[in-house]
Amino acid sequence: MSRAQAAAVLLVVLMVGLGLRLMPLGQEGLWLDEVFSAGFASLSLAEIPVAVLRFDVHPPGYYLQLGLWSLWSRTDEWLLLNSVFWSVLSIALAYHVVADRAGRAHGLVAALALALCGSEIYYATELRMYAMLSTVMLLAWHLTDRCLTAPTRGRYAALLLTLLVLSTLHSAAFILVGAVLGHLLLGHWHKVGRISLSRGVVAVWVLAALMLLPWLANASFRSLSHMVQPTWEVMAVTLGGWWFGYFPGLSAAHYQAGALVTVLLVVTVLVWGQARQRLVCLAYVVFPVVLVGVISVTLRPIWLDRTLAFCAPALVLALTLGGGRQPARWTAAAVAALLLMAVWAQIPQREQLPRKMQFREAAGHILMARAPGAKVQVHVPDNVRFWGMARYLAGPDWGSVLAIQDPQLVRGSSTWTRIYDKLGEGALQRLHLLPRQRDLAFDAGRLWIGPSPLPDDVVRAGYFLVDDMSALKRSRPCPQGDEVARHVFTGVTVFQCRQMSGLGRP
Repeated sequence: MSRAQAAAVLLVVLMVGLGLRLMPLGQEGLWLDEVFSAGFASLSLAEIPVAVLRFDVHPPGYYLQLGLWSLWSRTDEWLLLNSVFWSVLSIALAYHVVADRAGRAHGLVAALALALCGSEIYYATELRMYAMLSTVMLLAWHLTDRCLTAPTRGRYAALLLTLLVLSTLHSAAFILVGAVLGHLLLGHWHKVGRISLSRGVVAVWVLAALMLLPWLANASFRSLSHMVQPTWEVMAVTLGGWWFGYFPGLSAAHYQAGALVTVLLVVTVLVWGQARQRLVCLAYVVFPVVLVGVISVTLRPIWLDRTLAFCAPALVLALTLGGGRQPARWTAAAVAALLLMAVWAQIPQREQLPRKMQFREAAGHILMARAPGAKVQVHVPDNVRFWGMARYLAGPDWGSVLAIQDPQLVRGSSTWTRIYDKLGEGALQRLHLLPRQRDLAFDAGRLWIGPSPLPDDVVRAGYFLVDDMSALKRSRPCPQGDEVARHVFTGVTVFQCRQMSGLGRP
């Protein structure tokens, strides 16, 4: 295949991948984790690291680049295009790294595989860092492979810079960084027949560990309730979802079938693959899955589909890197996987079940339910839900997550109380860690954040309470006044509250 022919086919593949990623764009509003991304993107580049350390478990790297991206616009659609951009870039990069090693035909198969890969489509429709992680993972693998085949100081420096970027993207980046380091170690072993730690390898290990320490320390203070133990059912969803994605509508049987295909492909690569293919599979697929499983069982649960999001493009690499005497075998295996993905990855997107939290719909309900011409009062006790409601009631430029906080939630925990006491008021002011207000005025009314009691006149006039699903279990969901009406959305409950008799209840 000539270079011009390959370029023409690659362009078609990129357009297919782009089209699949644009299809669901804007059909739903943002969900809880995406609200973090949108809220941080509205801050200055100096404020983003402060807000991340204050509110989030992840490092600030992804949010910083999203902040630069948002300088053009902060609408949902434009922000989501950031993930689409990284995902399409992964397709192009997969072609480049595979074609460079196994030929253009294999590179096109790799590109098409990522274009149709269900999980890559899924993460491209989320305002999170996982599409970017896939791109940086492919780059890290490429640089590591180059360091093994033709090591130079420049390539080691480029690899270290890539690991620095990786360490600032996700709290579980140590898994992917560990995969890169394992790739280096196993590669040297294969090259010289023994474990060999050159100065370049040692430097990469030490500096990568130093890069990760601040963010591992930050993550250790956080408690994430959505992490789970790796039961077979959970693992099947994760491994099967690499091909299907995690859209609603698929049954456990579909995921189990997909997981079985994944296991068979991994075994095939490890038994019959070439050295480079086995190395990719061991370092970037087997090792991460085993590591996350062991940590989840022995230390604390960290199993989550997103923790292993980069494994799907790594497995595509492992399937398509075969060349020389094996082009037909590996091309056939990759095409078989493509057929599976092509059929199933697109079906869930056409399901009508919403998969994101309906902040946008809840905001529309509140505006429709208010009396004509009246100003609405909206109380949102939780920080992140306040950010989501503010986005859809006041607009994407509603304000700063640091400036608008409830004084009761500023310290939040014993850890943050000690931090605030140690910093002192001067440093807190410079870091924008002291809130300026707890309410936000917008055209149709006013939003109130946090659990502090509302003013009596607001309770007497009536207000909307926006809370999570646990509020449905409370006998009196309204913290002040009495419930008049309720409406349940996906992940969001809206109660209409008013003081019917006596004083508002604090």
